[in-house]
Amino acid sequence: MKKLLIATGTYLPRWDGISRFLSELVPSLSKHFKVTILAPEFAQEDRVDIVRFPLYHFQAGDYTPTKPNLKLVKKYVKEADIVFIQDIGPLGAAALYYAWKMKKPRCAFIHCIEWDLVVNSLSKGIYRRLLYNNVKRFARFCYNRCTHLFVPSFDVSETILRAGIRTDRSIVHLGVNTETFVPGDKDRAKKRLGILPGKRVIGYVGRVAREKNPMTLYHAFSMLRKQHPDYYLVFVGKSLPEYEAVLGDKKSILLAGPRDDVVPWYQAMDVYVLSSLTETTSLTTMEAMSCAVPVVCTPVGYVKSYIKDGYNGFLFQPGDSFELAKNIERVLENDRLAEMMGKNARKTIEDNYSWKITSNKIVEVLNSF
Repeated sequence: MKKLLIATGTYLPRWDGISRFLSELVPSLSKHFKVTILAPEFAQEDRVDIVRFPLYHFQAGDYTPTKPNLKLVKKYVKEADIVFIQDIGPLGAAALYYAWKMKKPRCAFIHCIEWDLVVNSLSKGIYRRLLYNNVKRFARFCYNRCTHLFVPSFDVSETILRAGIRTDRSIVHLGVNTETFVPGDKDRAKKRLGILPGKRVIGYVGRVAREKNPMTLYHAFSMLRKQHPDYYLVFVGKSLPEYEAVLGDKKSILLAGPRDDVVPWYQAMDVYVLSSLTETTSLTTMEAMSCAVPVVCTPVGYVKSYIKDGYNGFLFQPGDSFELAKNIERVLENDRLAEMMGKNARKTIEDNYSWKITSNKIVEVLNSF
């Protein structure tokens, strides 16, 4: 059995897109490879060996970089047959560098457009343009030293190609485990989570960070509450302190924090909102759709390809809280429309975005090295 080394700058219990991706992928990979994960100093995963590294004592937005022991990284890269990185933070970049020097097969999954993510995750400042260009140069340097790239959509493939990244790639759409993310009884889910009966739940799952643009959702909700006191806003995920200060003291808003099992939260939602400024796919939106929840989203990344406006959700322009409020109200005040959109959302995922297809394609490519 080949040895597969996965290097990632984020992992459980920090719930984000990469962690959710790996939590689904690693069990499948473990059937075909001897998997070792290099990850930040977080929790263990029973199915694989984890080598954990401490974190630096500073943050960039809500991201705390890993402080890798380079000798240890080099040792594990030397022992591996294939190196699979999930980002180009300090740990991923170090693993990639040693794999390149040792001429090991080295693959990367493009979870985000790093130069967009970094700039949108920071508060406004005069250095943002300089940072944007430098991050793009670094990403180009790293990814052009990979053997193969996995990209979640054609749009992402074209974006990195325009940035000068020319490594061979496979388009692998993200998928959802439709046997886990299933529709449920909304009233029962709300009762289980302590949400009062009769509340119409507007929800979001993921990091409450600047690039996710939660204030657009907050402003839309504030407008709606004036006419609809039964509306209730739920954020499921870790929040930056600046947002906790604004959102955390409102009786009509719940900051639920990170949750290991998010399915009951999706099942309790009457509408799911993604207000992000940048995404590649948005796995949480797909999970909500798999749970038959109507979605209202910004047309970022691949989101605009799988959401058909008026069929399985609505789209609105980033930052437009008025349009967002209007679309939320259209869903919540028309039960027949909400039911139709929820069923269509579930069908979209079942027909096109099965997790089994995603994992099988990744395994197939990794096995070719």
